[in-house]
Formats: sequence, C-alpha cells, structure tokens
Amino acid sequence: MTTTQTTNRPLTCRDAVDLAAIVTAACSTAKVARLIDGTVYVGLARSIGDERGNFGGRDDDIRDEYLRVTLLLGFDVAWPMSELLSEVGSGYFVPNYQD
Repeated sequence: MTTTQTTNRPLTCRDAVDLAAIVTAACSTAKVARLIDGTVYVGLARSIGDERGNFGGRDDDIRDEYLRVTLLLGFDVAWPMSELLSEVGSGYFVPNYQD
C-alpha cells in the first residue's frame, strides 16, 4: 500500500478514540449514518479494507483503509477512513446510529 497524506500526520488521542468507535461499528455490524451533501445515508458497517472490499493487512495504516457499508437502500459503498475520522467529531458520521 502506498503512503498517503493521512499516514504522514500524527495520530492524536482523539483520532484513536474515533478510530475505535469506527472499528467497533465494523466488528459488530452496527448501524451507521453519514451526512453527504444534505442527505443522510444509513446502513450497516461491514468491514475495513480497500475500496474493492478486500480486508486490510496487519501492517496497513488503518487511516488509509475504507469502511465498507451496506446501505439500507440496498447497495454497498466504501467510505474512506480518513474522511470518517474528521466526521465523527463533527457529527457528520455516526458510528452507532440509533433512529
């Protein structure tokens, strides 16, 4: 895997807490929600890996991986972990959505 901008910045304590919430959601197939351009997308977190659905390796930087989500609309999406990290704190991504 190639190094990206994400990998080059330090992992903060807040990042670690937000990462833990996302990983927990993926491990428990939790319902998640994400606000994109005014639309809320809700689905089930499935796994963390590359954008094609392959699982990440033990030595890959998780911030360079993708969260695979099966939307309630019926299709799969791969959301970049680097984007979700900043969205957890702002509320644009909710890793344990309760409706």
